[in-house]
Amino acid sequence: MNFKVACPHCGQRIGAAEADIGTLGGCPRCEQQFVVPAPEAPAPLEAAPPAVEIAPELVAEEVAIPPAPEVEPVTKRGAAIGALVLSILPVLNLVGLGLAIYAVVRSDRPGRSGDAGQGHVRDCRGRCRRRGRGD
Repeated sequence: MNFKVACPHCGQRIGAAEADIGTLGGCPRCEQQFVVPAPEAPAPLEAAPPAVEIAPELVAEEVAIPPAPEVEPVTKRGAAIGALVLSILPVLNLVGLGLAIYAVVRSDRPGRSGDAGQGHVRDCRGRCRRRGRGD
């Protein structure tokens, strides 16, 4: 079994085996020679001291803690509604942008002009011509 021995000169802890007991050993730190002693027996564990009883007259009486006063919670509905409205505005902007793009794309298709679906386009001289035809 291996155990630790303290150097008697400098206190360095050195590992030793049972076979080294009583032989001459050297300290690696201070390089002094000493006889390796037998390992110290561990101190026996002491039993826990008995519990101390406290006299009833020394025990403090129970103190009733009064309940905390009720406080009305502070509501910030105005701020919450404002935050909700502000969070909806970017969504509405995106919806409006989508509708505008849709309207522009649909207006470029043939037969979708303001002529109630007749497919006629008036040029700058007031003459009527059909789309795709050079009348």
